Amino acid sequence: MSQRSLTQLAKATTWSTALWGGRFNPVIPLHDAELARNLVRTFAVDLLMPIEPDGETERFKKDFPHLLTPPFWGERVFERNHCNFVDVRHAVRRISEHIRSRVNADPPKIVRLSWGPTDPLSALLHVLFGKYPEPTEVGIKYAAGSAASLKTEELRIEPNAELDTVLLNSLSPLDLTRFEINLDRGAWSGWLGPGFVLGNAEDLDDLVLLWNLRAAGAKVLFFDPARATRLQSYLGAFLDSLKLLATAGPARINIWSRSEQFESSLDLAGLEHTRSHDHIEIWNGLNVRPPSVRFSLWHRNVVTNYDESHGAAVASFALPSQPFDEDDPDSHHQHFVVTVEASQYDSAPDDLTFSTPFLPSLNEFFGRNFHFDYAGARSARGSIAGGAVGIFETVGKQQLSVRAFHVQDFIRTLFGSLGVEVTRSDPPGLLCARLIRQLGGVQGCRVLKVRGARELIEEYGPDQSFTRGGAEMLIGNIDPNTGKPRFSEFENLYVEPRGSDKLRPSGVFDYLVSCGVFRVGLELKCPNCELKSWIPLDDVRMLSSCAYCGHHFDVTRQLKDRDWRYRRSGLFGRDDHKEGSIPVALTIQQLDTALRDHLLMYSTALKFRPSDANIEECEADFLGVVAGMDGLDESPVQIVLGEAKTRKEIDADDARKLGKLADAIPRGVAASYIMFSKTDTFSREEIQIAKSLNSQFKHRVILWSRDELEPYFVYERSKDRLEGRPNAITLSEMVNITAKLWF
Repeated sequence: MSQRSLTQLAKATTWSTALWGGRFNPVIPLHDAELARNLVRTFAVDLLMPIEPDGETERFKKDFPHLLTPPFWGERVFERNHCNFVDVRHAVRRISEHIRSRVNADPPKIVRLSWGPTDPLSALLHVLFGKYPEPTEVGIKYAAGSAASLKTEELRIEPNAELDTVLLNSLSPLDLTRFEINLDRGAWSGWLGPGFVLGNAEDLDDLVLLWNLRAAGAKVLFFDPARATRLQSYLGAFLDSLKLLATAGPARINIWSRSEQFESSLDLAGLEHTRSHDHIEIWNGLNVRPPSVRFSLWHRNVVTNYDESHGAAVASFALPSQPFDEDDPDSHHQHFVVTVEASQYDSAPDDLTFSTPFLPSLNEFFGRNFHFDYAGARSARGSIAGGAVGIFETVGKQQLSVRAFHVQDFIRTLFGSLGVEVTRSDPPGLLCARLIRQLGGVQGCRVLKVRGARELIEEYGPDQSFTRGGAEMLIGNIDPNTGKPRFSEFENLYVEPRGSDKLRPSGVFDYLVSCGVFRVGLELKCPNCELKSWIPLDDVRMLSSCAYCGHHFDVTRQLKDRDWRYRRSGLFGRDDHKEGSIPVALTIQQLDTALRDHLLMYSTALKFRPSDANIEECEADFLGVVAGMDGLDESPVQIVLGEAKTRKEIDADDARKLGKLADAIPRGVAASYIMFSKTDTFSREEIQIAKSLNSQFKHRVILWSRDELEPYFVYERSKDRLEGRPNAITLSEMVNITAKLWF
């Protein structure tokens, strides 16, 4: 609403009364800019529809460029005698079917209220009970259609008359809009408990507060002390019903008011009440948290037709049954939102992904890359883990397709919106990504937890060969005094299916060979130049050639009692394989394990430079996009920026730059974390560098040494210091444990 107008508020309520689910549409008052912005963000608004389009509404919409209006829609809910969205006629049909199917049950009392335009409670009655728009205004006879389908009782509210308490147990037109609408109660809190708003029935801001609390799912009524004779019985009966429902102790209610004065003539005996008078801060996204509003509370699994060609991946599927009247030709152009939540079968891919973090600012990105319409998609909260994408579709739509997008494109778009340019740091980024693939994916990198495996890769250069026995001795960390392996820390590690209960050094080596980390061959001496050379098994022939002088010689004389010799191969055969790839791969693997399915995507080795943000050019060895844990007070999207080392020291200047980069990520977009990991141990100086990136009110640093990277559970080796609770499944828990262990 662009004006402080009760008439505009009444029109907004009539529009919502005509829409299925309209009860949960927030009203945005533009005369209070801060409140308006908070409401848009808190309700995760998908569309801004002006009550009366003017210059102010256009300017406000420009503050939210991600809320694009699809070009085939107008600026109205109703156009040319039809409704652009699924309307209450679908709900009325289903209510009628529901009543007919329950022949032995008493039907609900359905009422349609009327009142005079000069009634002082007119605007309040619009907010509490709703009223259908006039047919002359929208071209649709909602009132007549509802009365024809349902047994409706007409009630006239006379001026100065009390509100009948029968209304508490009756269904009003606004109540019909919530039929078969499911609310995700996971976001509910005490702020949305029952209660009432104390205010002036003719004050726009008081009524907007009432409407929006109800739109957020709160069961609240209204009390105006100046009109107590009309409202007291109605509200008193409501409060009495809450007392009867209380099972243990007094009932708890919320009293809302925009004034610090809470005086009223209501009898609140037997009620515990919480009072609030701050109208803006409650909508900061941390206090009142509106639940998700859906036709179906549970997600439906669908069978997809998957096509991967021309460097793209498209998943097509049939939509589940819809609750709409598809036989009604007037409804075919009506729109609703299909929420698509795709999950990956592979772990946290670094290339194509269907994961869609909850980032409304990237609606256009999801529209262009996940959907096929730049303005037809909306980022949404997911029900499994991470986010989802809501796609505008029309009634009767049977088939839908979505596309995977490139992780690098997502990261560039996200940071580009923050004034930061991102590029892949090559070759380190590509080397690490391919190393992960060579080991069989993220979880295949768990073989790198074995310290002896890392030492074996590091011990021998690409031109050096070794025997299997020597490899197993190094992997097993043989005690020189007893000759027995010191391998107990890794005996329970799962690398691949095995017959024995315990992992052995031989099993580790076999897995590395099967992944192509090492190749097998023979070391043969050339009779001509007398130099030894290693020949891969595939190239060994009876007459082989010397790699140094080219001389051909018969190898059969050298095969007696000959040990196979192994060398690093593939990426591990490069001289530059040590550019942080192994600690990065191991860190990502441990993150994926600890965070379960909440690590949505990752990238290795990125460079950042400012385009508009207050940062310095810097690099990160890896970046992870993480979904906040449901039910916890966490940001729905979290970004972890990391440095991973073997023995090299953390550089103080690099750490400071990484801290500035984390500062450039607004809390409203994502929570930022900084991680330092080492396959060795941290020095005292490194710990102080990491600690300096925390502040009194911002703890964001995570430290992982080899004691955190090597076990299956991150803090397994520190359980004594953590009072036997070594598990951490969120980044915030890891931050707290880091402070306890290191700071």
